Amino acid sequence: MEFELKFAPETFSTVESAVLSTEDFHEYYFQASVGQVISIALTAKDDNARLGLLYEEENGEWLYVDNSKGIAADKRV
Repeated sequence: MEFELKFAPETFSTVESAVLSTEDFHEYYFQASVGQVISIALTAKDDNARLGLLYEEENGEWLYVDNSKGIAADKRV
């Protein structure tokens, strides 16, 4: 799967780093301040592309947002 990832410069204020890249998927980590919105624009380069988001709540619990149906997934932290 191949993606083009673009980040809105006005909302992106932390460093993005690719920490894992395999033939099947790429994984990126982001950090945000309270109230900051992270916007990700994704363009799929094949028909089976999927975007899954995993985010950590205040209590340390990790929650998964599946965006495979093309629905925008926004998370305010």
